[in-house]
Amino acid sequence: MIYQRKSIRSYKPEPVSDEMNEKIRQFADYIVPLFPNLKMRYEIVDRKSVHSLLPWLPPQLIAVYAQEGDDSLMNVGFMIQQLELFLESDGLGTCWIGLGRPNKETKTLDGLRFVIYLAYGYPNCELYRKSLSEFNRRPMNEISDVDDKRLECARLAPSACNSQPWYFIHSDEKICVYRSSNIIIGKTPIAYFNNIDIGIALAHIYLSYEGVKFSIDALPPKKQGYKYTISITMP
Repeated sequence: MIYQRKSIRSYKPEPVSDEMNEKIRQFADYIVPLFPNLKMRYEIVDRKSVHSLLPWLPPQLIAVYAQEGDDSLMNVGFMIQQLELFLESDGLGTCWIGLGRPNKETKTLDGLRFVIYLAYGYPNCELYRKSLSEFNRRPMNEISDVDDKRLECARLAPSACNSQPWYFIHSDEKICVYRSSNIIIGKTPIAYFNNIDIGIALAHIYLSYEGVKFSIDALPPKKQGYKYTISITMP
């Protein structure tokens, strides 16, 4: 799915079946966190409860709630991207929704704050890409200091407004992951969403290579215009 998926913005009007929603709930119990100590919750919500100007939203969405902080947002991206790929593998379309907010009564869940939506439903268009040439992504030499083919799965990850905020620096036997601190859409910095994006890219790496480990380095290399987020040890 990593090499075929795409964000879907056209859905059929019928809601996802109760049987499929139960499969989603069962799968969610097995999602692996990036930071096990950080809490995250989700719930399936009706489109009518979502305040958004997007006209193409499907009948149902997944609302995600979490603690505050950059690491918590990365954890959301890491965990929900696992769910997104599962949904796509079962024939459903998905799309991360940053332009949407819940009703006042549903801005919190179990003491956690609303973070983002994941739209999902029966696609009303082609679900999968036919080749890698359909991905509009920066080349490897613009996101990594080394032409490392292992990072191709991260290069293809979705991101807010296709901003692709990641950069990878190889240091000894680790790969240090950085987030751009300069990305602005219009007049709005989108670091909030880019923290989620980093988690999405990390999920692609985690799912692609058995034995991947994550750690936080005390003295990582510096990269101008970028903020260090985490380090990866790959097999």
